[in-house]
Amino acid sequence: MSEPRVVGVRHHSPACARLVERLILQERPSIVLIEGPSDFNDRISQLQLDHQLPLALCSSRQGERRAYTPFCDYSPEWVALRRGAEVGAQVLFMDLPAWHPAFWDTPNRYHDRFLLDEERLARQLGYDSSDGLWDAWVEQAAEHDFETRLALYFTELRRLVSDQDLQREAFMAQCLAWAQARGQTLAVCGGFHAPILQQAWRDHPAEWPQTELDGQTCLVPFSFSRLDSFSGYASGMPSPEYYQGLWEEGWQGAARRCFQAVVARLRAQHQSVSSADLIAAWSSAEMLQRIRGHRHLSRIDLLDGLVSALVKEALESPLPWSGRGRLESSTHPVLRVLVEVFSGTRRGRLHPATPRPSLALEVMELLHQHNLWPTHPPRTLQVTPGSPESHLLHRLQLLEVAGFSRLQKDPELWSLSETLEFEPSLWEASALGNSLEEAAVQALERLLAAQNGAAEVGALLAQASQAGLLELCRRCLQRLEPALRAESQVAPLATALTDLDISARLAPDLLDVARGLIHSGLERALWLLEGLGGDQPEVVEALAGLRDLWRRYPDASVRAVMQRLAASAPVGLRGASSGLLWSLYAEGPSLKVAVRGVYPPENLGDFLHGLFALARQSVLEQEELLEELHQLLTGLEGETFLRALPALRLAFQRFPPAEKQEIALRLLPRLGLSHPRQLLRSSLSTARAQQAAELDHWVEQEAQRLGW
Repeated sequence: MSEPRVVGVRHHSPACARLVERLILQERPSIVLIEGPSDFNDRISQLQLDHQLPLALCSSRQGERRAYTPFCDYSPEWVALRRGAEVGAQVLFMDLPAWHPAFWDTPNRYHDRFLLDEERLARQLGYDSSDGLWDAWVEQAAEHDFETRLALYFTELRRLVSDQDLQREAFMAQCLAWAQARGQTLAVCGGFHAPILQQAWRDHPAEWPQTELDGQTCLVPFSFSRLDSFSGYASGMPSPEYYQGLWEEGWQGAARRCFQAVVARLRAQHQSVSSADLIAAWSSAEMLQRIRGHRHLSRIDLLDGLVSALVKEALESPLPWSGRGRLESSTHPVLRVLVEVFSGTRRGRLHPATPRPSLALEVMELLHQHNLWPTHPPRTLQVTPGSPESHLLHRLQLLEVAGFSRLQKDPELWSLSETLEFEPSLWEASALGNSLEEAAVQALERLLAAQNGAAEVGALLAQASQAGLLELCRRCLQRLEPALRAESQVAPLATALTDLDISARLAPDLLDVARGLIHSGLERALWLLEGLGGDQPEVVEALAGLRDLWRRYPDASVRAVMQRLAASAPVGLRGASSGLLWSLYAEGPSLKVAVRGVYPPENLGDFLHGLFALARQSVLEQEELLEELHQLLTGLEGETFLRALPALRLAFQRFPPAEKQEIALRLLPRLGLSHPRQLLRSSLSTARAQQAAELDHWVEQEAQRLGW
């Protein structure tokens, strides 16, 4: 039996891509195997269409995050796909699907999992980074020496092997055994796996290994910005625009292309870049090339040369290309431009003939029809609740389709943002149904099946009504009725009733049933309020929502219950009940008397918090109440005031700036001040102001103790 050819590569390496291309064209194998998701093999012909790269295979499983297998023009795997097809070989992926446990900690299949070992090796050999070592020792190697250096490089790195590596290698080895039994095979894989696969295939049966189909993989656009290690992807090669130039024009062409792009970008930003600077930058780069013994002007030679001529001040941190990872916010502006230019802005585009799920086609057509297509930069759009546009946007949000987010509820304002996650998330949503409505219903049905609480079911009902899913709304109502009867807490009950009211207004067909449920729910809320044994902060917020419902659905018993609570409830609820009476009926207990009766005085803030939450306007309209509050607060003893201060601060935060200014204007004459800013603005933070008050109080006590 002849031996298969196993080609170990570094992902996204132009030199490795050229090696793969040369071997396939020379050896013309019958079968080409490629490290990639084997579940896509039945659709691998899609990759032969005339796409605009970069692209990626997006693998996902419902409830799990996505994993990507990216390709660009100079990816060895992509070259193997295209050249293998050209020579008439059968081309197949030979790796586990990305939802297999071996990939659970891997967001991208083609990444440098041994990056720490690479960095260690680079330091041992006197290089600042693994990328610098790779370019100098492997990428620039002469053709006759390239495969030898490549094998040595990856042999040195294969020190730590994980269980996940062994699982993947066993799968790939069996694929290789299957292929070699059928014809001469060439396999392209990460260099880390190559030494094992070269021998391990003999120990496996010549049968294609089976895996459970537990997810889906689809072809989606990608971009250079996402492929670059400086954006967070631990790819085989950083600076994809530079290496695209290297693939297309060679070392000198790539350097000139990026050099010119840097100059154009800096001058467009009105940076001073003189001809003398440019001559110095290029000369420095060539000098560094000679000093470092590089066969060609490398990426790092060029970057270091540009920095030496264009950055005039000392840098406080290492240069970004001396390592991997995202740029820090403090990165020098020139360095940021260099990284961005070398990264590039190229974005992939699928060929129009690429098969798409019916849901994706429907969504794209609807977005064009309603002028909702996302843009870059993002645009904002106001839509009418209950309109077809609103239904469409809410359905997309339910399916977590990227690029659509609601900024505010009233008025309904949306952000439409073009993002590369749009198509992957749309493909993933297609697993829930063939149409947008079917998928949205399925997404909510899954959530509904797991919920029993009134607030949770009410929230799902509101989502269904906002998305125009009437039949699902009816099923939610059936679940909500017993949930409301069983709810024992005021806050979730109020939340559910508010969502029910929203749904009834958006879907008038539900109004009759909703009205009955709201009335019975409001009666239960009154019963629960009278049974409260202590203050609960969330109850004050709940009363604000119930107040709005009582305005829409009047109930004669509300006044009597609130009067009883205003007289005898815990202090926070007492303030809220008093406020609700004034807010609903423009009458109630004397607020002046009520605040004077709060005892102990440090509880005044809790009472006011409840009062202001329900009746801010009534407070502003009662001049004698403001006078009483002024006298009470200025009359509090030091320790009492400090204990009351946190709750008081929380209470007065209820007033928006305009109303705070109105209160300040009324207090100016009493305080002998001339402008409201003297009350509203302070150079001290809130925490510092409280510390100052505590210190002031301590000094006063100490002075009294000493008889001063």
